[in-house]
Amino acid sequence: MKAKRNKTLRIWAGVGGVVIAAGLLLAADGITGDPLSRAWAESCALAYAERAYPDKTFTVQNSYAGSGFSYGVTVGAEESADTRFDVETRFWLLTHGNEDSMVENRHWTLMRQGVTGAQAIEDILDEACPQYERAENYSGWLPGTDPTQAAPLSVELDLCWTSDKTMSGAGEYVELFPLDSAFDPAVTAEVPDRLCAQILWDGAPAWDDLQTVADAFDAALTAAGYDIDYYDLTLVPRDASYDERKAMMVEGVIQK
Repeated sequence: MKAKRNKTLRIWAGVGGVVIAAGLLLAADGITGDPLSRAWAESCALAYAERAYPDKTFTVQNSYAGSGFSYGVTVGAEESADTRFDVETRFWLLTHGNEDSMVENRHWTLMRQGVTGAQAIEDILDEACPQYERAENYSGWLPGTDPTQAAPLSVELDLCWTSDKTMSGAGEYVELFPLDSAFDPAVTAEVPDRLCAQILWDGAPAWDDLQTVADAFDAALTAAGYDIDYYDLTLVPRDASYDERKAMMVEGVIQK
């Protein structure tokens, strides 16, 4: 009888150990994820993308484990640089993508055209306004490329930008931005936009200098077929310490 009781206790101890181990594994998976679940999430994301865009072929561009049994997967279409979005899988079954904002509302299209436009604007300002040296503080990364290989930019062009930041994506201007379309300077006359730049300044800049720089940039870009609505400029003393720069720099948004 005693031997039988001991055997029963050993069985229950074993079951308890398995339950505890399973609980620990599930807890760890909920926090850090596991390779099998990530692979499953990638498969689910590809299936989701192909249902959303059946005429496209998708590949996984990135994936990561989130918290609470969730996985994020970035998928991109081989035929379209702008058809790129994230799909989240929760509890191995529930999937949801953000294609409405990233693709349909042209997030990636605006970003790509903004970078292309900024590169063209750099050439224009280099020739027309060489007296204003610009710091390379902006990213030239394009969707689907290696971020570490992206060349920095000295200007940033934000298309469909409003000062109250109420617009997200192309919104009412979506028809002006077909997926994968090339940047056309003429579109700057059709949508609200902003050009950002940081200028290295000799001596202490004054508020009037912002207007002077904005006028010079605007004249050069207007002559080249651009119509920029806002110039977001920062004038930074060239030869100054960090604290002096913070105290002396001048920044503001000039509306044309």
